[in-house]
Amino acid sequence: MMLSVAWLALKRMPRIMCLVFLFITIFLLAFLLLGCTQESSVYSSTFLIRYSFNKSSSIFPLIEKSFTSKNLTGYEDMIVRTGYLGLCVDVGDDITCTGRKDFSVLNSISAVNVYTVNSNTSSTTLDLIALAADFTDDIVHPYVLIATIVLSIVQFLALFYVVIPSLPAKHIITKFNLILAPVLALLWGFGSMWTHVAADAGQSLVEKASMGIVQAHIGKKAAALTWTPFTFLLIVALTVVGLYFRDLNKIIDAVDPKV
Repeated sequence: MMLSVAWLALKRMPRIMCLVFLFITIFLLAFLLLGCTQESSVYSSTFLIRYSFNKSSSIFPLIEKSFTSKNLTGYEDMIVRTGYLGLCVDVGDDITCTGRKDFSVLNSISAVNVYTVNSNTSSTTLDLIALAADFTDDIVHPYVLIATIVLSIVQFLALFYVVIPSLPAKHIITKFNLILAPVLALLWGFGSMWTHVAADAGQSLVEKASMGIVQAHIGKKAAALTWTPFTFLLIVALTVVGLYFRDLNKIIDAVDPKV
């Protein structure tokens, strides 16, 4: 009995490993989706891009003076992190996070006025929260990520169905997996590249457009949570395709054995 169970497990090991990879993928992508939605360091540290004022800039004293005039002490050290579904504002030891399309809780933090050198009667407004909100709302969208999570769950259930012995219609589910696995890998491959390009552009363009007043940093944790699932989905796709053609060759040999 034990030997038969062990042999069955070994025969199904590639599909079991695919199930493990898919489970990890679903967990990592869900964690990535929830980044910057709660004040906990587990979530607030998962960000796509982080904005802060450059303390080495010659304009930084004016920024500090502008916040002081509004009785906003320490706001010159403000850090704004943005994710797929929200953003977090870190001022000192206080962290405030808000969801996508709901930035009203941050209205108390007004934009900073950066005065020109020749005259203090005209000023340019600089708002880190507005930059982060525009990045979240207009540049990075969560829909591809959400679709990838949903399809990964469907793929997991379909593979699990194939692994269980003596269930009907396995050939249909196998063909379904054969189509879904490459599509899923391509979908999140597109999502990963889009996020990478958006974060890289958000970093370089903001720093240059602000003349070095604003610093931008790409989140390494979010990048790891982006590319690791893509690697797993690619492995799953190659394994599913390989297993299908292996099983197909076995059926052909059984029907028409080679002499």
